[in-house]
Amino acid sequence: MSRAASTSKITIRQPVTLKRKVEQAAAKRGMTVTSFINSTLARAAERTLERVRRRELSEQDQKALLTLLAHPKGPNKALIRAAERYRERYSG
Repeated sequence: MSRAASTSKITIRQPVTLKRKVEQAAAKRGMTVTSFINSTLARAAERTLERVRRRELSEQDQKALLTLLAHPKGPNKALIRAAERYRERYSG
C-alpha cells in the first residue's frame, strides 16, 4: 500500500506561541512534531468518543428504566421461588 493511500493531511493554523510549545514538547519526548500531534490528537479523540459512548448508554439505560417503570411486568418464576424460600427460612 502506498503511503499516500494510508495517510491524509490536516492543515491547521495556530498561534506562534502554541507552535513553539508543541515543538518544545515534541523535542522533550524525542518525537517529531507530527508524531507528537498525532499521538496527542489520538488520545484526545479516544477520550471524547468514550465520553460520548458512556453518555449514550446512560441515556439508553434511562429510557429502558422509564419504560420498565411505566409498564412493570411483575416477578418472574425465579423471583417468586426465591421469595418463597426466604419466607420459609426467615418466617417464624
